[in-house]
Amino acid sequence: MPRKIAQLSVTEAETTITSRLTSEYTFGWFPATLEIRGHYRALIGIDLEKVTGRFDPDTPTLELDLPPAEVLAVETFSVERTRQDGW
Repeated sequence: MPRKIAQLSVTEAETTITSRLTSEYTFGWFPATLEIRGHYRALIGIDLEKVTGRFDPDTPTLELDLPPAEVLAVETFSVERTRQDGW
């Protein structure tokens, strides 16, 4: 889907995220746990139209205020179930 966000820079960073869900069934008995681990890479960019700045001619310094980064794309390398019990 086209977006109106400009890419300022890209940092190649991969991460592994582990999520765990534990659910208690009837009256707190029979707990069930599911743990999933995934390996991902994200592309992040900022909208250059929202960048503001100031230049101080006395110290030749340029200060820029950057807007928050936005996620443009996420690539999934792998997703695996690492733990499951009681399901």
